[in-house]
Amino acid sequence: MRNIYITSDIKNLSKFLNSDEQLCVVNRQKPINACKYFKKLMEVDIRIIGKVSNKNGISEITNLLKDAVPDELKHFSFYSLWISDMAHVCKLFCEFMNSDSIDFCLSTKRGCRRYHVDHVPFRLLITYAGKGTEYIPDEAANRKAFFNGAPNEEIIIDKNKRYYMEPWDISIFRGGKNGLLHRTPDAALNEPSLLLRLDHQKYWDYIFKQNNNSIFDLSIKNIK
Repeated sequence: MRNIYITSDIKNLSKFLNSDEQLCVVNRQKPINACKYFKKLMEVDIRIIGKVSNKNGISEITNLLKDAVPDELKHFSFYSLWISDMAHVCKLFCEFMNSDSIDFCLSTKRGCRRYHVDHVPFRLLITYAGKGTEYIPDEAANRKAFFNGAPNEEIIIDKNKRYYMEPWDISIFRGGKNGLLHRTPDAALNEPSLLLRLDHQKYWDYIFKQNNNSIFDLSIKNIK
């Protein structure tokens, strides 16, 4: 597929940074106990927003999740593995963005129904559980219809060319008007899923300022 960089080596992120590809996908093996653990976790609503540094990710993420994850689920060995994975990915994205911290968002509900591009330089997404982010290549999209505000039915040209991120895979979308069109798939709109989203370190400050609100009253529609 054109303009998509696929790798199984996380060290290759720098190659994507210096390329003109729209999307980088890092294929990863899902841990054995992931499905069982996340099925229990998604019985509760989770929506967490915060900042994570490249040096103290484990402690900072643990603190962010302390009131969101039920105590009985914190005793599973998988919980520590998952925290470590998120901290590792945060560190990698900090290095990718040449930043000492990044903005962190973890949610079991997603609400971006329409195909869109991200108005940020780069955005990292991991679907830990549930249906992964849907994306369509440029050759399957009517970009003019998209820019004119048309609905999804008019944007997609070939429904057979809809693709979905696999659970646990890392995706980094290049933002801007020429970014790859993507959306929350219908299955994730109607059922719980678990999505990690990382942005540059000033993203949520900007969103809060623009909407004159705080983390407590931010609508789910802002969670892509």
